[in-house]
Amino acid sequence: MSARARWDALWAGEVDPLVYAILRVGVATLVLLRVSDWTAPFLQLDHHAWVSGLDHAPGADPAETPWLEMPLVPGLPSPHGLVAAALAWARLPLAGLVLLGIRARPAALLLAIAGYGLMALDAARYFHHLHLLWLSCALVALTPCDARLAVTRRGGPSAPRWPLTLWRLQALVIYGAAGLAKLDPRWLDGTSLRLIAERFPFEGVFWDAGLGLVGHAGMATAIALWELALVPLLAWRKTRLLAVALGLALHVVLDTTTMVSTFGASMALFLVTFLPWERRLFRTSSRSADPAST
Repeated sequence: MSARARWDALWAGEVDPLVYAILRVGVATLVLLRVSDWTAPFLQLDHHAWVSGLDHAPGADPAETPWLEMPLVPGLPSPHGLVAAALAWARLPLAGLVLLGIRARPAALLLAIAGYGLMALDAARYFHHLHLLWLSCALVALTPCDARLAVTRRGGPSAPRWPLTLWRLQALVIYGAAGLAKLDPRWLDGTSLRLIAERFPFEGVFWDAGLGLVGHAGMATAIALWELALVPLLAWRKTRLLAVALGLALHVVLDTTTMVSTFGASMALFLVTFLPWERRLFRTSSRSADPAST
């Protein structure tokens, strides 16, 4: 296969637009859940106890730790001022527009800018799951996601494939980076996992069973290998469905063991992109539509 053919196999072609509608609705729903606190009584989403659901909500108790002013770049506005408050409250209507599909792409872009802007104003409130959430919003802005959330019929309109490839590549980067970072000897011998478990609550049937069977070192090694294995399994078309199942299982284990906020749900959306959305047979052309050409 030539280099051009390999490039086209990765980026060219068409897919069912349903996948983009699912990503749009899924990301918007996660943002709405994460930036509002009405779910607090029955759905804990925060990775650290001192962060409220609104993150930068005006009127928060300044005595709570850490009430710091640590901008990512010196000279940025205070994370407790009007700029931060405006960015914080702008997330709610923007996420609503994305959810409803009203100017979804520009709204998703503004949502990503607002989210990353807040993180820049207050680096003390940086979390991995928030970075992934705002990155997902930026990816939504690149997708043709204005289609209805409905199963499209055979021969119906298709969407370009290249945005789906971006989502897939990002998922491979996430799992690959996570797995490679865990090849550190302090992780593989269980030291890091033991220290994390002492700092944050770890519990549940998977945690208890793992400790009893293989201990901290065994579980740490298994997690690293699990994440690394997902990269080739997701990349190879013949093993993608198996990899999606393994990826979902990994996040079920993590989510039922400790608090990871919206990280597992965000990664589930990334895994959805590896389902067979390609629509090779659904493309119609003027040549095939012209009776004289047959």
